[in-house]
Amino acid sequence: MHPTKVAEKLRVQMHQFSGIISPHFSKPKTKFIEQRLLGIAASQDCKLSRIARALAEPVTLKKTEERLSRHLAAPPLGQQVQARIVAQAARRIGEETLIVIDPTDVRKPYAQAMPYLARVRDGSTGELANGYWCGVALACEPASRKVIPRLQQLWSAHAPDLVSENTQLLRMIDTIAGATGRRGIYVLDWGGDRSKLY
Repeated sequence: MHPTKVAEKLRVQMHQFSGIISPHFSKPKTKFIEQRLLGIAASQDCKLSRIARALAEPVTLKKTEERLSRHLAAPPLGQQVQARIVAQAARRIGEETLIVIDPTDVRKPYAQAMPYLARVRDGSTGELANGYWCGVALACEPASRKVIPRLQQLWSAHAPDLVSENTQLLRMIDTIAGATGRRGIYVLDWGGDRSKLY
């Protein structure tokens, strides 16, 4: 397929996805969400400078970066988008749907100045590195390969408001259960046998 057609198809898909959550946001916020997703997909990076270049707006790169940065700084936006995604996916969760919670890590081995950067143990190699703990929640039907993304959260052992990893995982479960009316079967792999989680 021609690159221009691929780009147009991607733009249409991003517009459809942002249309799901757009009724809950102002027009500037909706435009930002759509452009952010498109920029990440096009640049395959989450750095503002790379996203701004991928958007190729008819203004200076600096102006695009400033606008994106201003929207990112609005505190509740991430939580609001996540809440809409959780609510949207909740309609597809039945009594027998598996909701898989995976505690994992995001390594940032070369990072030095990111906020609350902590040491994490790589689950694959066992090596220690800079990074963050992460919880990922996916839903799937037992007889299907189709996966529905539900929730993703990062946290740091050095963040002042962190209580514990158990608390973070229970908050994820409570968020999903609140949206689904407690439908679904929760599955945890690594660390799921803790008495606090039971």
